[in-house]
Amino acid sequence: MRVLICPDKFAGTLSAPEAAAAVAEGWHETAPADDCVLRPLSDGGPGFVEVLAGALDGRRLPVTTTDPLGRPAQGEILLAGTTAYVESAQACGLHLLTKEERNPNTASSYGLGLLLAAAVEAGATEVVVGLGGSAVNDAGAGMLAALGAGPVDQSGYALPYGGAALGVAAGLAGLPQLREARLVAATDVDNPLLGLHGASNVYGPRRARAGRTSSGWTPPWNTSPAYSNGRSASTAWPRCPAPVRPAGSAPPCSPSAAGWCPASAWSPGSSASRSSWTGRTW
Repeated sequence: MRVLICPDKFAGTLSAPEAAAAVAEGWHETAPADDCVLRPLSDGGPGFVEVLAGALDGRRLPVTTTDPLGRPAQGEILLAGTTAYVESAQACGLHLLTKEERNPNTASSYGLGLLLAAAVEAGATEVVVGLGGSAVNDAGAGMLAALGAGPVDQSGYALPYGGAALGVAAGLAGLPQLREARLVAATDVDNPLLGLHGASNVYGPRRARAGRTSSGWTPPWNTSPAYSNGRSASTAWPRCPAPVRPAGSAPPCSPSAAGWCPASAWSPGSSASRSSWTGRTW
């Protein structure tokens, strides 16, 4: 008999390849003649790069990055042709923090931006980002800061890292420096950013230690005009970062009549539209 074994990781205990090997070992104890084929899976969280490295003909390149609190951390990218695979959990993962350190108000996605930059520098024209197991809830602000497009206040000053400061965000310092690379989000959920069923409301409380937040926690930046225009969660897009663009430069997107970027209008590194960089996944 041919047996196909396709587990995901067992969080906190076994990686997906380890889980697959354990299942195969147990199976062979009962049916040693059976042919077990191991195909570990990933939902985009921890182990994303490891699983893909076992299935794709690519190179794993080590990258020095930072954890959610800015401490040095070791990550890697998987480069297969001109496509790079990046695991956000290597820089933003909950497993990088102790329970007492978990605080989405101060945790930053800056390290993810460093991984993206390394992928582009390695020659990738498309970067697939595995999303999951994150300790941050900063709307990608830290990631953008690492790419030269961090959030700023009305006076143009850079904001501190973490979600707490984003309530006064007025725009971005520029455009993400990604050399026209296409970004693809690898995730097993489809929550919008804001709203009752938004990613922040649903997953934000899980990023904090017990007692720091309560059920239904809303990040401080949830009411910032730079993130929500009061529409339904499914159509809440970031405001175009026009107020802080360099003098004489073209707006980074073509605002709608209400002044908001539709999902296909915001493109990193160019004023041209590109559907692969959307407000919903920012």
